[in-house]
Amino acid sequence: MCVGEKHYARYGIRDVLESYVADVIMPDITRGGGPREMKRMATMAEAYNVLVAPHNTNGPLSTLANSHV
Repeated sequence: MCVGEKHYARYGIRDVLESYVADVIMPDITRGGGPREMKRMATMAEAYNVLVAPHNTNGPLSTLANSHV
């Protein structure tokens, strides 16, 4: 199951990770707090053995930012 495009910042995905309900999280870089916060979310997901697939509906600039993370 993949969730997370509407969860904001690392505090928003914490409950999802701790309850082990997702195999993949999809944080949105523009809503989630930017590249640094996205990196923090990815680090948290790694600790719970959950994959990260960035959510992107905002065009080429967000695609570039996601690829940097």
